[in-house]
Amino acid sequence: MNAYADAIARLVADPALHKAQGAAGHAKAQTYQWDAINQKVIDTYLEVMDRRAKA
Repeated sequence: MNAYADAIARLVADPALHKAQGAAGHAKAQTYQWDAINQKVIDTYLEVMDRRAKA
C-alpha cells in the first residue's frame, strides 16, 4: 500500500509527470477494443447472475 501512496504522491508533486502519465494512459486506452471488452464484462455478469439464480 505504501508503494501505491508513494506513486500517487509523486504524481501530485510533479505536474509534468502527471501530465505525461495521463497522456500515456490515454494513448494506451485508445488501442483497446472497448466494445469487445464491454461485451465480455456484460457476459460475465450475466453468467454470474444465472449461476446465482440456479443456486
